[in-house]
Amino acid sequence: MIMEVETSFCKMYEQFHAIATKLKKAMEENAPIHQVEEALVEDLRTLGRSAVEAFIERQGDGDVGEVVEHDGHTLKRLPDIVCDRYFSAFGPVEIKHYGYATRPTQKVELKPLAVKLALPGSGYSYVLQRWDGILSVNNSYAEVSKQLNELLGISQSTRSLTEITSNMAVHARQFQATQKKPSRQSEGELLIVTSDCKGVPMRQPRGEKKPKKKRLGKGEKNGTKRMACVGGIYTIDRFERSVDDVLDDIRRKKRQHGRPEPQNKRLRANLTREVNGRMLNAKDATFGWLRHEADQRNPRSEKTVVCIMDGETKLWDKQAEMFPEAVGVLDIFHVMEHLWPCVHRFEKENTLEAFRLFEKQFRGILEGRIGRVIGAFRQMAAKRKLKSQGLKKLEEHLAYFENNRDRMKYDEYLEQGFPIGSGVVEGACRNLVKDRMERTGMRWETPGAQTILDLRAVYLNGNWSTFCKYLIRREQKRLYPNRNRLIKSFHSPI
Repeated sequence: MIMEVETSFCKMYEQFHAIATKLKKAMEENAPIHQVEEALVEDLRTLGRSAVEAFIERQGDGDVGEVVEHDGHTLKRLPDIVCDRYFSAFGPVEIKHYGYATRPTQKVELKPLAVKLALPGSGYSYVLQRWDGILSVNNSYAEVSKQLNELLGISQSTRSLTEITSNMAVHARQFQATQKKPSRQSEGELLIVTSDCKGVPMRQPRGEKKPKKKRLGKGEKNGTKRMACVGGIYTIDRFERSVDDVLDDIRRKKRQHGRPEPQNKRLRANLTREVNGRMLNAKDATFGWLRHEADQRNPRSEKTVVCIMDGETKLWDKQAEMFPEAVGVLDIFHVMEHLWPCVHRFEKENTLEAFRLFEKQFRGILEGRIGRVIGAFRQMAAKRKLKSQGLKKLEEHLAYFENNRDRMKYDEYLEQGFPIGSGVVEGACRNLVKDRMERTGMRWETPGAQTILDLRAVYLNGNWSTFCKYLIRREQKRLYPNRNRLIKSFHSPI
């Protein structure tokens, strides 16, 4: 064994000197730097793998004697050496070591070398797992496999990537549940809660007949979608502004100078799924997490809680149940989406008359005169004798305003410095869900989709490095709870 170890270290030193020789030759030949880099990348990969192999071999073969006591059992050394594959960041290497069991036909209960090296349970290095995860939350598994091959020279299957991310997602949910609240000094004056839903294209369930294709209507798309409920929570300072300030922002499509930034924003997304044999509703899961976060960040109810969402009734029902203390604010951008169709019942699109009518009625909404705005449109419909179909469409949008009147007190909200737009959750629907889940040809099953949503939330919340350290600590504690004591108890050095 000593001879083998020394040989592996000599091999590593020889490779290092070969790299130095190549560099010297490249300088003598005035080689272009890109050629030097290309050669270096490949050589350093090989050197890194040799260094890992030398380090492993230096730790011995795990032989700690014929008999060892472990967890109250007497274990015997198995006659044959076990050969395991360890997938390092430089490529796969073999680890040959002894295992211990109660008798030769029983499952191996102890691998002393694995304990000493603190090998991950999956056989994939934690460095590689971290890279796998961060690439997978941003790209398809097939694309990640190509990228790893191009960047690291590592051939990794999409199946292994799926298994690694699924395991990471279990830790991600535990990590999110145990996150500490932000420091009080870093928080803003208002606590903002927001939620929205975004569709995820789903794969046809196994055993179900594929539905017949139909001619798609306007705005319809192929495939079945399941709604992911996205939640966001953050704090922000009050920012008083006038109706003219808001109108000016919209005209220029530019943020007003001095507007405060959201602080300590956290996002989550959930699909309705089975958990421990029971169905967990997406909205219940999201609002339950939001409630937990709010209780942590506002334990004494000192901050005013503001809930900003669109007009979906089920979301507001959850708000009433989970956040009865919150001030409900209908997202102003969704208001605009319903106001423009009302305007276009009377004025042509992209005309000066349409812009003037929109601004007049939008000002009325911002000034808290929603009743007058609704009445004005109905008077216009009567005077211009709007046809039944047009009147029906108009009333659908006006009903949206009627149903949300209690959440459209914008004059009060602006005076109190409340935000009135749900840009945070709108952005989350795009960044957290759409940008990864709705790429061309993608279809998901619920467990795989939830895996990516959980990991992507950790990544977008800016917690990836902290999470990976948490994952390692947690798995090491499970795999090797008494590692230091075990190493000391081995009868002979390994």
